[in-house]
Amino acid sequence: MTPLQPRRWRLLSLKLLTVLGGLLAAFLILEILLRFLGPGLLYRSPNEMLATFDYRIGHGRYHRQQQGEMPVPFGDMVSLDPKTGPVIAQPRLVRYKTDSLGFRNDANYHNEPVLLVGDSFIAGSGNTQADLLSAQLERDYGLPAYNLGFPGELHSYVRYVQRFFQTYPQSNARVLLFLFEGNDFPPGKPQRTIAAETKPDPPPSSFRIARKELQQSFKELLVYRYAFSLYHILNKRWRPEYYPQVKVLKVRGHDDLYLGFMQGYIRVTRRAAYDGDAEFLPKLARIKEHLAGIVFIPTKFRVYYNLLDLEPRPRLPDAQWAYVQEQARRLGVKCVNLTGPLQEESRRLLSEGRLTFWQDDSHWNKNGMAVAARAIAAFWQETTRSQ
Repeated sequence: MTPLQPRRWRLLSLKLLTVLGGLLAAFLILEILLRFLGPGLLYRSPNEMLATFDYRIGHGRYHRQQQGEMPVPFGDMVSLDPKTGPVIAQPRLVRYKTDSLGFRNDANYHNEPVLLVGDSFIAGSGNTQADLLSAQLERDYGLPAYNLGFPGELHSYVRYVQRFFQTYPQSNARVLLFLFEGNDFPPGKPQRTIAAETKPDPPPSSFRIARKELQQSFKELLVYRYAFSLYHILNKRWRPEYYPQVKVLKVRGHDDLYLGFMQGYIRVTRRAAYDGDAEFLPKLARIKEHLAGIVFIPTKFRVYYNLLDLEPRPRLPDAQWAYVQEQARRLGVKCVNLTGPLQEESRRLLSEGRLTFWQDDSHWNKNGMAVAARAIAAFWQETTRSQ
């Protein structure tokens, strides 16, 4: 090696460090700029903006102790299929607030007797804080309820409950578990897969948790999220989907009223039978001591089926509800079906030009949650009287 070569290596290393330092500085400046502009330019709703996964407790939640308001230009269906926007989009202003556990509550848990456990329906996707099911139960029926809602599946709901009672071991609260017909009843899994899942997971190591948290922190950077969103936009343009995910249907007798429906949820609603998998009941059994009842939330398609301009109109099967009834019977708990009350109120409100679900979303609006609140209050009164 000649005397000049070490100098060249030092110069090359210095240039490389300068370039890397410049890139890092540009990255940080861009992140600061994006945060100054606010994340509202990137996110469609507060639920998307606040959602995260906590690897230390093993389930998703919202960012803790957050509050504010955010204009929501449209619901989840327009997000999936922007072409439906001019027909069904419903802009609204959503106020949000989360507590110390990362759920949408105005205050931390304070001995509420009821825990509302479920997915985005209970979390109040697309709805402002004052219209949440927990808020309506306390305001209109004097029934204090704590919201444990966050998008997930049955195993997620079980973890919400287990973690809650680890945090509040002296609580005597009872759980109302809400199961949504559209996505809480996935196809049954092969027995070998189920057997593998029943084995208890080993506790994650501190190193694995730290690694996952580092990955999560990187994914929550606005630079990453903007780049990820741009990738998906370009990918949709270059590789458009041939099968639309949203179906827009006209309400019978209302020429200018259209509703959007998830194609996947329509297929689930039309299932002739549902057998589930062998893990459904064992998962519920883990929280049986806290379980007061199971509440079945039907799809928007089932609720409005008889009000749509559809021909022919064969009778819809009740596969998922029949399955819930059987599992509840085997577990020895009560269950409530919100289908009838939602259908009845939807028909009544339609004459006034009002709905129980958002036109552009798969979730219910404040009117739909009012139906649920009335049914839950009656169920709770009957349950406490019998006890």
